[in-house]
This record gives sequence, C-alpha cells and structure tokens, in this order.
Amino acid sequence: MPAWGDIAKQQGIKYFLISFVDLFGTMRAKIVPASAIDTVAASGAGFAGFAVWYDMTPADPDILATPDADSLMRLPWKPEVARFACDIKVEGEDWPYCPRTLLQRELERAKSLGAIATINYRTSPEWQKEVRAATGGGGVAHVLEIGGKDTLPKALASLGLG
Repeated sequence: MPAWGDIAKQQGIKYFLISFVDLFGTMRAKIVPASAIDTVAASGAGFAGFAVWYDMTPADPDILATPDADSLMRLPWKPEVARFACDIKVEGEDWPYCPRTLLQRELERAKSLGAIATINYRTSPEWQKEVRAATGGGGVAHVLEIGGKDTLPKALASLGLG
C-alpha cells in the first residue's frame, strides 16, 4: 500500500474518511487525520458491528474497515478531505456479508458464467466504449442494465447486431 501520509502532504489532504456501507445502504465512516492514515490503512479502522446494524451483538468481535487503495477519491466540495471505500474484515477474514465482498463474489460468478468483462457505469462514464473495446468492436449479446433511463442509450450502443 502506498505511503498515504506522503500523498496527503503532496496533495494537501488533511483528513481521510474511512467508509463502508451497512446492510441498509447507509454510509458509515470515521474521519482520520492525515498524520494517522498509514497506521489505519495498514490495520483497518475498528467499528462495533452491532452499532452499525450488522447482525452482531456486543459480544462479537469488532469489524475492521480496511481501505481499498484503488478507491481513493477527494471530495470535490472539500478537497482537503479524501475518502476510501473499505472492505470489512472480522478477525482477519473477509466478512461474507460486506456489500463490497458480496459484489466482488457476484462479479466473479458472472465471469465464471461467461462474462468477458464487468464495467462500472459510475466510474466509467463512457462505458459503452469500454464494452466495444472489450469485444473487439462487436458489442455484446446481453447487458445487465441497472442505471435507468440515463444509461439506457449507452446499453443499446453496446449491443452487437444479430
């Protein structure tokens, strides 16, 4: 993992949000000063699982939110703050009910069923071009369209003819 403290100094980042989504879709986060980010990034930020509506009791071990290095994003409205999306671990193991873990499992399942690529429409605004590139320009036979009316034209553009 990069030295996030050095990156913070170079880019003027003062704080990091260590964040994840609970089972109800609510973002949970802790704010970490840049001076402590390397320690937190290495070990994770502790949360009480029962307090964030995970199916746990106070007797269960804490969950650790471990930052995904590829998810770092500065907040456009507050550029001195950056956010990490985190995976949840319990006692060193991926927690099987973490929404990010569930998504990764489903993406792997899609690939095992024949999907040649998975493309996130939010991080790839021109995703139909990535679909065309992944298929050598031929397009795809099926699109799992979940973006709604704003992404439907791109879904249609990514389909192959015939």
